[in-house]
Amino acid sequence: MNETGRVEGSVLAELIRTPLFKDMLNNYLSEIDSKRGAATARTIIWEDPQLILSLVATLPHMINWMVLFLGELGNQTCEKFPPELLKRFGVQIWEDIDKDAVKTCAITYGKMIEDILRASPEFRENLLAALKGPAASATGRGINKAVKYVNEIQRREPFFVKEMLSEVISSIEGKEFAKASASLVDATLDQKLPLISWGWNLIKSRIRRRFTRKK
Repeated sequence: MNETGRVEGSVLAELIRTPLFKDMLNNYLSEIDSKRGAATARTIIWEDPQLILSLVATLPHMINWMVLFLGELGNQTCEKFPPELLKRFGVQIWEDIDKDAVKTCAITYGKMIEDILRASPEFRENLLAALKGPAASATGRGINKAVKYVNEIQRREPFFVKEMLSEVISSIEGKEFAKASASLVDATLDQKLPLISWGWNLIKSRIRRRFTRKK
């Protein structure tokens, strides 16, 4: 890799530097019909079951490749492109995503994971072990960034978080949420957290908001 971050001697690098290849790639990607995705999946599964089994066997390699690809893509874009440009790209991408398809996909894979957990105690134990280890640390770091972002949004748009949370809560299953929240609260109370100062700050915030509304 040279000073610009390019991989010297790579076949892909040489292809990308070829105008004809870039034109062919752009044309191919622009002509992809997203609505054909479901039909393609059915064809791959039922026309040749051995093919899908081979693809499943390579999933760990594909996932590792995708994680490293996305990680490096993020590093390069953060270093090379201004935030305003990334913001415009992000907004455009979000507007073009099929939200209903994403929701359906999440429901489908959620059910698949539930079935796997019920059918495989070993998988469940491995998942729980991962959640208690690296995933817990990563979740903590993610929560730190998320709460900072929420605070920033709250400063800019005071009612955004309230409206978003209202929409989220309206979609939650009450009984399951009650059980999960009880477990989380119980586990939280076992930790050495500054609950008194947190509670006092919450009370002050609500009192301040109440008086602000009256004015």
